[in-house]
Amino acid sequence: MPDENPFWEFSVELYKREGVANACLRLQDRCGADVNILMYCCWAAYHHGAQFDADTVDRILSVVAAWQTAVIKPLRDIRRALKAATHQGIAPDAQERLRNEIKHVELRSERLQQNALFSVELQSMDVSKPAAEARKHAQRNVEFYLTYLDVGTDKIACNDAKLIIDAVFD
Repeated sequence: MPDENPFWEFSVELYKREGVANACLRLQDRCGADVNILMYCCWAAYHHGAQFDADTVDRILSVVAAWQTAVIKPLRDIRRALKAATHQGIAPDAQERLRNEIKHVELRSERLQQNALFSVELQSMDVSKPAAEARKHAQRNVEFYLTYLDVGTDKIACNDAKLIIDAVFD
């Protein structure tokens, strides 16, 4: 696991920008998108001019799918359940402390996933695309990934994708 990961640093900064967190979470909740893969679509285009094809998306998904299913999603579900309701016999402040601990574990698991994605980029991505086309490539990467999810993209999803990409390039 690399100690320094420019992809992680990019994602943390992007996620802080106005509207990005909400757009990512809507795409996650409405379309089943993996926020780390959304970030990766943008990072690979922004820093390398990369444009994904079906083989690239397959490779990315094969690297992270099991981790996402076995670790990240269950942690997210537990954290959300702890936020949604208080539980009889459990002190609310104790429940909130547990929720925060799980949130930190979830964040560490997200970082491990990003390290895995970063390794995919370092080992196998064709980054020969011109950097001047990075914005167009980011848009195509995100659209291709969302289409690949086979859930259909409506106007809200398209607007959320545009908001994220605008935040990267503006």
